Amino acid sequence: MILIPWTNGKTLVWDATCTDTLALSYLEISTKMARQVAENAAIRKCNKYKTIVDQNYQFLAFVVETLRPWGNSARNFVNKLRHRMMVATRDARSKQFLIQRINPPSAAMEEIFLL
Repeated sequence: MILIPWTNGKTLVWDATCTDTLALSYLEISTKMARQVAENAAIRKCNKYKTIVDQNYQFLAFVVETLRPWGNSARNFVNKLRHRMMVATRDARSKQFLIQRINPPSAAMEEIFLL
């Protein structure tokens, strides 16, 4: 939860989830459409936390998949955050810095994937 208002005076509450793109239960979906596993998880999270929105909070389902696709709400949030960072710092590279912190390149994660 962000303690300062995010938009429209509402506090932002988020649920971050990483779905397994290759899980047997998702394989049929993930082979047909990129990012669909993340989108389905985001819908489930929004339904789960529906009451939070009614209590004057803004909810964000931040969902990524193990094979790197990000859900639309996660991408939109990062773009808004990048824009706010760019305005505050006047540095156009702020999005790249943010993405590098959130989503490290595969080469850096190679050891984990090989285990």
